[in-house]
Amino acid sequence: GHISSVEATKNHSSTELIFNALAPMPRLDKGGNLRSSEGIPNFQPVKKAQKKDVGLCANKVIRFPWHDAPFAGGHASSGSAPGGKNDNMRKTSDLCSIKAWEGIVQVQEMLGGSFDKKTFAQEQIIDLSAPEQGKPPEGSPFERGGIVLIEGPTGMGKLELAEHLVIAGALKFHSVPIFGNMNPRPGDARKMTSDLIVSLLNGFRALGHVTETNDSQALQKVLPRDSNLLPSLEKALNNEEASSAFDGIIALLRELVVKTPLTVVMRYEFGTSLCPNESKDMKLFWQTVSELHDGMKDLLGAGNGKPLVILILCADSKEMSQRVRAAVEPKNAVTLHGLSDENVLQYMANYLNVQETMIPQPLREFVTNVTQGNPEYIRETLEQLLEKHIQINLGANKQPRALELKDFGNNFRNINISSWQHTSMVGSTVCMLESLDPLEAAVLKMSTCFIGPFTLPDLAANTCPKWAGTTQFDSLRLYQAIDRLKRKDILQKVHVDDLDASQANNHHVQAESFTMSSLLIQAVGSSMILETQRKAVKRQALMNRAIARHLPNRMREIQSKRGAGHIPWYYEQAFRRMPKAE
Repeated sequence: GHISSVEATKNHSSTELIFNALAPMPRLDKGGNLRSSEGIPNFQPVKKAQKKDVGLCANKVIRFPWHDAPFAGGHASSGSAPGGKNDNMRKTSDLCSIKAWEGIVQVQEMLGGSFDKKTFAQEQIIDLSAPEQGKPPEGSPFERGGIVLIEGPTGMGKLELAEHLVIAGALKFHSVPIFGNMNPRPGDARKMTSDLIVSLLNGFRALGHVTETNDSQALQKVLPRDSNLLPSLEKALNNEEASSAFDGIIALLRELVVKTPLTVVMRYEFGTSLCPNESKDMKLFWQTVSELHDGMKDLLGAGNGKPLVILILCADSKEMSQRVRAAVEPKNAVTLHGLSDENVLQYMANYLNVQETMIPQPLREFVTNVTQGNPEYIRETLEQLLEKHIQINLGANKQPRALELKDFGNNFRNINISSWQHTSMVGSTVCMLESLDPLEAAVLKMSTCFIGPFTLPDLAANTCPKWAGTTQFDSLRLYQAIDRLKRKDILQKVHVDDLDASQANNHHVQAESFTMSSLLIQAVGSSMILETQRKAVKRQALMNRAIARHLPNRMREIQSKRGAGHIPWYYEQAFRRMPKAE
């Protein structure tokens, strides 16, 4: 048996898979009769064989291992971006050319000088025999060695900064790159060890110390034949066993760092899987980083003329050991957040290859609200909008003359964000929502039914019956679920002062109010519930608000009537017949 797929899946997944054409599937009507002579295209997906060569290759070009795995955080070329901006180097150039971006500011302090877009105009040839282009700044890790930490969520620009650091370090200071890359795929833990060995051997080849193209023969040339490290390294090269090869990797590193400066890039990416965050692969990665630090700590910051830089790329460094964290100087720790509104505008202009003044205000607001400043999400959003909603008009000189929005709609209602399932932004959001606890997922889905702010009583009206005897307990569970969603930055608290005058006068907002923190989560979560469910949630909330608004006044009227003195009817009639005093 095999797994088959249709043409739409083939078009969105061809970066990691090869699709072999199968016999078309027949088109049948409801009665089971053949409806058309043309069948539905059918394909068999097969995983691409990953290229083994990484690091400084024989053609003197640096090959990054994450370019083979775009679904795990690499750069997939979609081909729909304008101006040819669909290659990895151009993406790095577009992002790192934002001068006010905090990421590039910190990285340039380590490299010295300013970012040069010409470096990424084409693949750079790294010639180690040529003279160095400059000296690193005083105190930089490229001068004395050290650990550089770049952390942040997927898509925030870690890979772009890493590529800039590696290429600039190789061009300016002849620092040879070594890669240990672990993606969230089965077997990637072993591939990380294999990448380390292969890139180390490529470093020896670049210096001319090894001429053998076969990795096993190159290992025998670098290490003594009677070395007990050879068997474990050869097994790791074949992805058979990785745990016993690290002593050999340390030996190769210490041998190579005597001859040339090194930049060792260690990367771990979560991906968009539903697996627990604390997986075996994560523990193995941080254990590898700790062993790398322990084996090379005498060379970190030694200032011996051949600096060793360890560059760590991760989404979260909370699992990092204390001894490694202590070795990271504060100036060498880069924590990435979303781009500011001004940087988002500049990045959109770079990506679309237009002037900033050409981008309409509705497009700016939509992209900023959906992406929350995530550069990868910005690229994906613009790629999808270019298909139907954005038209770039060119002038006579083939330069962009104007940018026009088509069928954009009021409040972006004509844009179906949830239909972009093939993008990383929607895929990761779906996985995040599906990984929530049942009560948290229920609260989030109910929250998407409200356009404006909502309160705990709005949600309790749908899930907490008032006469069940557990109203307070159920409300407490709802509040705890809301609090957990707040800590995950899915919901945010809204103050009454921030609301419109019409909303602030409503009685229901006197309670603590909340709203969705992201238009992306709002759109994806809303697509997971039926229209009938959405109407039921709104109806119950409106009924609860109406009761909360009008019932107290009516109850006060009843109480006031009950408190008034009661005169029986026959006494009242008698009083009326009595003559009035003159």
